[in-house]
Amino acid sequence: MVIIGVIRLDLRLHTHKYFFLSSLSFLDICYAWHAAQPDVWHRAISYIGCKGQMYMALSCGINECLLLAVMAYDCYMVVCLPLHYMEVMSLRACITLVACSWLVGLLLSVVPIFSLSVPF
Repeated sequence: MVIIGVIRLDLRLHTHKYFFLSSLSFLDICYAWHAAQPDVWHRAISYIGCKGQMYMALSCGINECLLLAVMAYDCYMVVCLPLHYMEVMSLRACITLVACSWLVGLLLSVVPIFSLSVPF
């Protein structure tokens, strides 16, 4: 939360790299919130609850991998095509890449949840 707050407050940090970093920080908050459910191991959990936790863990993991790939693509564009960087990586393109990574991560994690039929 501190990283997101500092990035929002300091105008010098309103660049593509820090936009991706704040998105990754928000994802880490979601991942930590999901993982810190109280007393999950000491009480019974329903079948739907189990699948819900599995969905959240998978979607957070997939989203993190995709956001890291987007950040790597951003670094690639800076190093390999510096003259075209601002043209290709506009703010709209950055928002689209982050939104698509979230959407793909949320959709890809549905497939294993519904295809898996493990006895409870």
